[in-house]
Amino acid sequence: MCMAKMLAKWLNRRYLVMAKHYGTKKFGFDEVSKFLKRNFNDSDQIVSLVLSEFKKAGWINIEIDPEDSRKRIYSLVMMYNDVALNELVVEVDEEKK
Repeated sequence: MCMAKMLAKWLNRRYLVMAKHYGTKKFGFDEVSKFLKRNFNDSDQIVSLVLSEFKKAGWINIEIDPEDSRKRIYSLVMMYNDVALNELVVEVDEEKK
């Protein structure tokens, strides 16, 4: 298993908000696209970039959808415990204001 790498600040913000929302639950591209559009106004292209950067950094797990091999199922690698995550999400929310 490789060590996770640090993310750029804009990617880290998205990771934190996603980790708070999804935890270790699995999600698809359409679901996360709607979520990131609602929270950060990200386009589908940006969502693809976010997921790609998470993969390169080791911050996300990716599986092939057993019902449709063209689709992927994602789950976050949890980098923070619940207390730290809550504190960091509060900071991100304050920055967005």
